[in-house]
Amino acid sequence: MEAATTDPFTPTNAPPPVFLSFLASQGLTLEDCLPDAPTNRFFRIRADPSQHDEIVRELEKELECTPAPVAWLPNFYSIPADVKISSTEAYKKGFIFGMDASSGVAVMALDVQPHHHVLDLCAAPGAKLCLIYDTMLALASSSLSSSSSPSSQTASSSPDVFPGTITGVDISKDRLATCKSILKKCRVNRARLYATDGTTFDVGAPVLVRRRAAVGASLPKAGDSDDASPNISLGEDEDDLAHPVQQIDTQNTPAPLLTSNDTSAKTVSDRTTPPAFSHQKPFHIPRLLRLPPSPTPILYDRVLVDAECTHEGSSVHLRKYTGWWDWSRFEEKFFGEGRVEGLPEMQGRLLENAWRMVKPGGLVVYSTCSLAPTQNEHVLLPFLHAHPTARLERIPGWEDRPASQPKADGLEGAERFEWRKSGTKGFFVARVRKLE
Repeated sequence: MEAATTDPFTPTNAPPPVFLSFLASQGLTLEDCLPDAPTNRFFRIRADPSQHDEIVRELEKELECTPAPVAWLPNFYSIPADVKISSTEAYKKGFIFGMDASSGVAVMALDVQPHHHVLDLCAAPGAKLCLIYDTMLALASSSLSSSSSPSSQTASSSPDVFPGTITGVDISKDRLATCKSILKKCRVNRARLYATDGTTFDVGAPVLVRRRAAVGASLPKAGDSDDASPNISLGEDEDDLAHPVQQIDTQNTPAPLLTSNDTSAKTVSDRTTPPAFSHQKPFHIPRLLRLPPSPTPILYDRVLVDAECTHEGSSVHLRKYTGWWDWSRFEEKFFGEGRVEGLPEMQGRLLENAWRMVKPGGLVVYSTCSLAPTQNEHVLLPFLHAHPTARLERIPGWEDRPASQPKADGLEGAERFEWRKSGTKGFFVARVRKLE
């Protein structure tokens, strides 16, 4: 007698009609978001580069598989989807971090440098903040090594004194608490957090970073102790901490409103309202950044808007509702009354505020883990029409990325990641420069 097969979409656990209707309205099917077999799992190594080979060899022994480097994204590796990394020593010590490769592209698109002030308007749960910090630190360390002989390097010339800073914003205090713990676990000592609405955040960048003689920060190395690190899970995947759509206050927002339906918006000049800077109390601030506010508020060099969305592009996230969770839980979290309808408006406001907070010559990166055009192309296109100083740029450095073209004319340079082509979760990313 043949064994009975199990259909993940049983009558008691079928995708809700409201979700299937939403996909159809976007020209999508369930198969576009949820492949028959799980896609690969990704992680990145955040240890000192000299330790990478050793870490990979140890992972091969523990995981009984060979992590494959992602050719188009430095320090990222893929493993079979059913392989868990949380039991490995490298994970427990903070040397590796579960993060989808397509999400890494959003940070790499920022092109952060050690002197940059970086703002993330949707920061929790913190994976991207850690990658931003690691990128800054690696570049500072490389610059220090190339410009000084080992004998001339002193404690005061530690790469930890690089002048860049990171500011993370999220509306959820619970998620920021997790973010704070992850920052401490990963020893990120120059990122401050604000529990507030990203559509109205208006705190300028820190004026400078206090230089201390013997901070000695570095990427973690094999043998480092993590006894001082809080007992916080970094997540097998960043989607382990995926959040439902938040209801954000959109009243009295100084940024002009652009919705997905406002495709005719055109201006002859860029009339973005300058930010009226405030001095809000941070949710978390490390000692390095506890400095008096600048008398002349500073705009940011880079702003990331990894906007809240319907999450249907994340196959890892969706697959949980076909297993131990129930689809009704997904409907309640992401498709409750009024939540989906208000998303494009909120995403447009986040993008507008990012534009207000970035300096001329700086970059804004807009991304979502949605495949829906109304949350991607239809948000970006009217924004570009409304701002003559906004120039969409191709993300440099990875010509061989397995990305697809956007589903709208005039958006050459924006990229869509789809599982059939990239083996990653569904993702949209666009990089926009503010011309001087």
